[in-house]
Amino acid sequence: GTNRKTVASRIKTYVGGDDGDTVMDNLSVSGTEADNVKDRVAKAWILFDMGGASITDDFNVGSITDNAVGNFTITFSNNMDTNTYSSLCSGDGYGSYPGFCANIGSTDRGQTTSAVTINSVNPAGDASTVADAAACSIIIFGDDA
Repeated sequence: GTNRKTVASRIKTYVGGDDGDTVMDNLSVSGTEADNVKDRVAKAWILFDMGGASITDDFNVGSITDNAVGNFTITFSNNMDTNTYSSLCSGDGYGSYPGFCANIGSTDRGQTTSAVTINSVNPAGDASTVADAAACSIIIFGDDA
């Protein structure tokens, strides 16, 4: 109906720039709505292979650093406003093990305005056994700088 057409029209309007990127400031037509939409949009996300240290796809990620087996730092292209953002992580070993990623700690142990550090462990074995997940996904919500 009408609502679908309106939403589709707005989505087309919000996509801009030479390369088709969504422009954060153009996600809404109202100042209040724009602020609300900006609060609900992921500020960064990534899918990568820990074993090969290769990025499959990402948004607002400048680089990844392989610190050790199962331990990576994801550096943002554009910093977060504070280090109190939400970081969600999951992983999969693709049959080798059901890998699981988790943020390694609070703001003083791996979450800064410019990066987040995560660990991947093998939950099928000893919880202290770190392993590189074949597919690690991270999504960040919070205020960007």
